[in-house]
Amino acid sequence: MKRNAKVIVGIVLTAALLTTMLLIREGLSLGKHSSVTRMYGGADGLRTVTQPTKVEAFRLKPNFKYDDTAFTDPNNNYDVIAGPVSVPENIVNELGTSLVSTQSYEWDIAKGCMPQFGVRLSFQRESDQMDVYLCLDCQILSVMRNGSVTGGGNFDPMNATLVRVAKSLFPNDPEIK
Repeated sequence: MKRNAKVIVGIVLTAALLTTMLLIREGLSLGKHSSVTRMYGGADGLRTVTQPTKVEAFRLKPNFKYDDTAFTDPNNNYDVIAGPVSVPENIVNELGTSLVSTQSYEWDIAKGCMPQFGVRLSFQRESDQMDVYLCLDCQILSVMRNGSVTGGGNFDPMNATLVRVAKSLFPNDPEIK
């Protein structure tokens, strides 16, 4: 009887350990998903990026005013030098999938560079507008929803995709490499 009790206790402890490990893993995954949701200003912001009615791209040039908004309000410190360019539907779908994927971002790193955004992607759905500012040099993006900064991130894992998209939208731009 004692041997059977030990086996049962062992099975229960193993099941509890496996359940705990699974819950921790899911919790970490949900934390990353939650980070993407916050970055885009909530579920509606995510929907605007994945189901937009219109997407345009703009080429930007820094025009820093050094008035304490340089890195908090991209609109205040950049001039549009090309665009708007209408983004084709196949690229819109690819962008939406990539931008909202947790695997498109490096979550646990900090970079020592100050981004200089060169491309803005504007996603529109009804009255909602999401602007995604891309620094293709340091792979940092900033996100604004309806004119307010909602977040940002390091997009190293999707850099090749975003550079390819930028090249296709601005094929004659010598600075997009």
